Amino acid sequence: MVQISVKIEGIDEVRRQYAELADGLNPALQEAMLRVGARMVEAVTESISTAYPPPSEPGEPPHVRTGALLRSVRIDSSEQEPPSVTVAAGGAGTLVPYAAALEFGTSRMEPRPFMLPAAELVRGEALEIITGHLDSYLDGSLA
Repeated sequence: MVQISVKIEGIDEVRRQYAELADGLNPALQEAMLRVGARMVEAVTESISTAYPPPSEPGEPPHVRTGALLRSVRIDSSEQEPPSVTVAAGGAGTLVPYAAALEFGTSRMEPRPFMLPAAELVRGEALEIITGHLDSYLDGSLA
């Protein structure tokens, strides 16, 4: 299984900026992190949506053969304190024991990363997703 966790660093500063939410801040932050996780799942599935044949080249995301890897991408967990979300691919119960081999490579195969590039993409979008969600809470459109 391959897992990527997204956590908010500087949570005290976020709490100061959104003090008006008071008791609603932690649930709002958790919902915002779930939105970041959903964007991560979307980015991963977009990156591995190219059909096989041909096979992917080393350094490229894997191409879809059966769709099992694509279907295994999911939000694995979400924590309220500290606010975080974990996105995973493969693992127990998914019939995808090869997700980590694709991501990191093996002694016989070069890596075909699909999680880390998606995480880097979403990393640049995460602050906007989180602040947009919290601002919507403040203006009452998500209350």
